[in-house]
Amino acid sequence: MAEGIREARFLEVIRLASSKLAERRDSQPAHHSVTTGLRIRAQQSPEIIAPLIEHLLAIPELKKMSSSWMYGFSRRSQLQMNSTLIAAHLASRSTGIPAESALQELIDLARSNSATARLTALVAGVRVDEPLALADGLQILPFRYDQLPAGVTSVRSRFPGGVVDKITPEPSGFLVWDFPYSPVFETASVNPDPFPEDKVDRLTSVANQLSVVSDHEVAVLEMWITANDDRLPGDLGWVTFRHPSWGSGPVFEAVHLDHEGAIEFLKQCDRFDRGKEWDTLELAMSRFNTSRRSVGAEDRAIDLGTVLEILLMHRGSENTEMTFKLSTRGAWALEETFGGRTQVFEQIRDLYAKRSQAVHQGRLKAGGDPLEEFQTLEAGSLLVARLIREIVARGGFPDWKTLVLGGGWKPAS
Repeated sequence: MAEGIREARFLEVIRLASSKLAERRDSQPAHHSVTTGLRIRAQQSPEIIAPLIEHLLAIPELKKMSSSWMYGFSRRSQLQMNSTLIAAHLASRSTGIPAESALQELIDLARSNSATARLTALVAGVRVDEPLALADGLQILPFRYDQLPAGVTSVRSRFPGGVVDKITPEPSGFLVWDFPYSPVFETASVNPDPFPEDKVDRLTSVANQLSVVSDHEVAVLEMWITANDDRLPGDLGWVTFRHPSWGSGPVFEAVHLDHEGAIEFLKQCDRFDRGKEWDTLELAMSRFNTSRRSVGAEDRAIDLGTVLEILLMHRGSENTEMTFKLSTRGAWALEETFGGRTQVFEQIRDLYAKRSQAVHQGRLKAGGDPLEEFQTLEAGSLLVARLIREIVARGGFPDWKTLVLGGGWKPAS
């Protein structure tokens, strides 16, 4: 009974503090988010939040939280907690949700010691008009300049007179992944790993998958990670990072992402066996995306030829008559009729011949028509993307011997 009375009194104190804080809210825009601005204003108003502190410290979970460290993913993303910060959070949070909800979620946060983080990849090449969920916790968002954190350096520079730096790809969207992390609160300062490499690798892989499903280059320009949980009684900031390969090669335009096609392809990728075959397929998708961003025809021919070898010589050990094997396997993998197989056979043979010219001679055929070369490589790129999608849709690589002998697409043993 006494416990219930104390909680009821605490809720009244929270409501009164949030009401006074709301009255003081002015029209001046906050430097960060509305929540952060209100919290800072509450911290600067001790006469408003002081009555909360005594009640706050009577709750064991919040008392323990007030003497802990809250941290994200780097040493500079750590914050030493105290009762003033927690009281300011309760007052500001209660201006938007009921006081009992604000109190309960904070207690739940302290008990679970788990919060939500967001890894964001700034991408170029595909765009959406509204947020699109791709998988559990994974979505792609439209690009907005005002959503960029400070310190991002991979955005096109705008020079006087409206001149734009065309070398750096222009961002077209945000690829984001929300995931839980723990612990959030510790009694001593720690130094957690700022880069969850497995999640960084997954976002990079998703970008390559979107490249395949859209038949278009998709560049990851930069990433950052931050705590993304409104329940947290403080702002941990963010950590930005880049990889040398992310910004290499141009992206001349952005295409609209096929929503349904992207979702289905990513589902198929998730169902794909995560053993050795997935590593092979993932390498092929990465090289395919690289080929889309190759500046020179020779580089693109080499990249596409490499993808063909990765896909069509999977589990193969012989190196003789490479062109014939690639062409035969690709033809049987993609077509059902003699005419269709003949066409694919010839296309792969010609594409791989260009790869060989580029590797062994350092250039494609001398005196060739650049437009014709571009059209041939573009058609080859579409064929490679189609081949990747077929293998993903089938759920695995075929037994090549069975396939080319007319036995159908049987899983490789």
